[in-house]
Amino acid sequence: MPLFGLDVSIKGYDIKQLFNHEQLFLSNISLLEIKFLLAREFRKKNNITILNRYETVLPTLVNHQNITVIDSLTEPIINSYSNILFANGHSDMFDCLIVATAMFLDTYLLSEDEKIHQIDNVKVINWSKFNMDQ
Repeated sequence: MPLFGLDVSIKGYDIKQLFNHEQLFLSNISLLEIKFLLAREFRKKNNITILNRYETVLPTLVNHQNITVIDSLTEPIINSYSNILFANGHSDMFDCLIVATAMFLDTYLLSEDEKIHQIDNVKVINWSKFNMDQ
């Protein structure tokens, strides 16, 4: 989110570490969530450059050799996992789909959200741990 100019307080955040990683997966749901957050900020400030950040940054992500964008909405297993997460009390469907994508890929999920860290059977790390593993 900081890459898109969205202000979040993340201890240990270093964008260079993200791009130096060998292989990363990015759910299209994360991109949709960023689009919604930019729209919310735009409504508050009425500044078109806020919305333009998405189209400015997007090519950097989708064209990067180490980043693979995953279509989380069309994979049946991801949707099944997300439904289970939602039915078990995680009320944010965006998060459910993002977590389910990591489960499906059997990979680590990079998140600062403590609620996500509490979900069983999900490998979650925060930025501090991510940076130490480099």
